[in-house]
Amino acid sequence: MEIQKKIIAPEEELKESHRRLGMKYLSFLRNREGRFDYLIELLQSSVENGEFTLDDIGTTKEELKELWTNGCKGMAREELSLLREGTSDYDIILRNLRRQAQQADFDLEEIGTSEQELEELRIKCSKILAQKYLKFLRLGVMDPEFYMSYLEVGVQRGDFTLKDIKTSEEELEKLRHPPAWM
Repeated sequence: MEIQKKIIAPEEELKESHRRLGMKYLSFLRNREGRFDYLIELLQSSVENGEFTLDDIGTTKEELKELWTNGCKGMAREELSLLREGTSDYDIILRNLRRQAQQADFDLEEIGTSEQELEELRIKCSKILAQKYLKFLRLGVMDPEFYMSYLEVGVQRGDFTLKDIKTSEEELEKLRHPPAWM
């Protein structure tokens, strides 16, 4: 008994390869493995290049939209967690969180936060930024003006006083002009 091998044209083989890749990317998305935004892009590219439909791999535009929204919410929750832990990169992280909410059109409440909490986190993270650069200044850094500018940004952004970070204008003036032997 001889087994006959089906001959597939190279173009059809390439399309089938794209379809299999599309199914693989869809599986990753459903299992939340990898970067959802990148996987959706790869899936869309596979659909276009393989000339098949979403239905051919067992999904719909609605499911992809839901996967997108869930992915954005997941990333926003990660950003929120970083903010709650406290970070000197508050501005960047908050911008990313808001971008996720805007792109997927969800409210802050859906990820367990509010504008009030974000405002409280702004103050907390601004203090962390100011305290970080105050610590560097107290160590006697070579370029105190650079560190002073970041400390001032934290104080202004957080709308708190120098006393709140346990320093004073007098100490900052001394730190700004360290002795020559330092």
